Amino acid sequence: MTRQYTLLLLLLLQQQQQQQQLLLLLLLLQLLLLLLLLLLLLLLLLLLLLLLLLLLLLLLLLLLLLLLLLLLLLLLLLLLLLLLLLLLLLLLRLLLLLLLLLLLLLLLLLLLLLLLLLLLLLLLLLLLLLLLLLLLLLLLLLLLLLLLLLLLLLLREQLLLLLLLLLILLLLI
Repeated sequence: MTRQYTLLLLLLLQQQQQQQQLLLLLLLLQLLLLLLLLLLLLLLLLLLLLLLLLLLLLLLLLLLLLLLLLLLLLLLLLLLLLLLLLLLLLLLRLLLLLLLLLLLLLLLLLLLLLLLLLLLLLLLLLLLLLLLLLLLLLLLLLLLLLLLLLLLLLLREQLLLLLLLLLILLLLI
């Protein structure tokens, strides 16, 4: 009889140890999930900062290009005024015709340069917008991953928790 009691006590002790080990494993998994969640939050914050920096860079580029376009327009206005003066002087002298032609050529070249700058501005805008869209998509994916981790933390079943943790680790790899 005493042997049976001792055997029963040993079995009970073993079961208690196994339950404690399982609880410890579950706690470790939850800690790992919390760490992953914190890392993803940090990554999300970094991406948001990068997005803000890109927006600031885009605004600075736009301001610089607009200033350059304004300077070119002022130069064109000055050249037009010079052309008008030369036309008035052309009535008096025929030798100024060459200068007039040269100024007209310069005016055409400046107009072409202005058009090229406008095209460059549009291309830069398109590229930066595409980059911003990619970053936003990445942020959305990270948010979905964070939601999945939160759901995992709310679940208490060990098998499902282990499976989902393995799936997330595979996705991260």
